[in-house]
Amino acid sequence: MHNGEILLAPLRNQEAVGSSRMEGTVSTLDDVLRYEADQEESGNEPEGHYRNEAIEVFLYSRALSAAQRSIEQGGPLSSFLIKSAHKVLLGFGRGAHLSPGEFHALEMRHSCKPIKVRALRFSKRDMRL
Repeated sequence: MHNGEILLAPLRNQEAVGSSRMEGTVSTLDDVLRYEADQEESGNEPEGHYRNEAIEVFLYSRALSAAQRSIEQGGPLSSFLIKSAHKVLLGFGRGAHLSPGEFHALEMRHSCKPIKVRALRFSKRDMRL
């Protein structure tokens, strides 16, 4: 196939909608495609009224595209690539003020409490596929 982007673009947009929904950003594929089409047509930010969620999902898709292009051009999977994608993703919306393109500098601590695990017993009947 000469242009794999024809098949990848719809899948990337579906991934952006689904993953964003898991994070609490709800938008439809139609909203995202309409925003993308208007942006390509105008060359800048579209002047229509769009929900912030649609723009955030569009940016998710744009960040995936940019990372994919970088890797296709021989760029390594690196912290720079991850930070660049993060900067695109948080270029607008709820996270735009939270240091886009930077790793968190928070120290994470975990509890070391022992966890009791009961032994599980299986019969041959339970193991059948």
